Amino acid sequence: MHADHRTSAVPAAALRAATVLVAAVALLTACTGTGEPSPTAAEPPAVTETEAPDASNEPAAGQSAEGPLDAHDAVAAAIAFEGGVVVELGPGREQGVDVWEVGLIRPDGSGVELHVARDDGRIVSQEPLRLDPEQTSAPALTAAEAIALALETEPGEVRELDLGTERGIVVWEVIVDSAAGGRFELYLDAATGTVVKHERAD
Repeated sequence: MHADHRTSAVPAAALRAATVLVAAVALLTACTGTGEPSPTAAEPPAVTETEAPDASNEPAAGQSAEGPLDAHDAVAAAIAFEGGVVVELGPGREQGVDVWEVGLIRPDGSGVELHVARDDGRIVSQEPLRLDPEQTSAPALTAAEAIALALETEPGEVRELDLGTERGIVVWEVIVDSAAGGRFELYLDAATGTVVKHERAD
């Protein structure tokens, strides 16, 4: 018997397809160096725009967040501007502006009256103040403490404050428009804070 030396023929179409596949793999390997798909670049984080804080609604120095300056705010604004010790305070009007007239002993011992705008705490004007004898030295009870004590005794709004004397005692005279109605006058011992007098003023 003779051996059969015939071989099976490979279809031409299959050969061409294999050649294309090998070429594609070679090209991909050359591009990435690993044969694996190149990683996708990470997307940058999204940028969120933030607004700068709005300072337009911030109260001015010495101004309460609730609105126009009260007596306590006026005392703080005057001391921040001039320094010294407050000895009197009351309502007034300067240059067409509603103000607190705040009298102080300056650090050098002289007197000055500051006109503090009630709407925003600015100093509208100032003038020299002649001090009474009892106003020439700082009392133990400060103006701010006298206001707080008066309002603790008679809740409302302080209208006037004055360092004076009553029966030989240095006192804070405080006029309060009461939250319950009416106007009250309180005398507070400027050394101890004791309420010497508390009565209606109208």
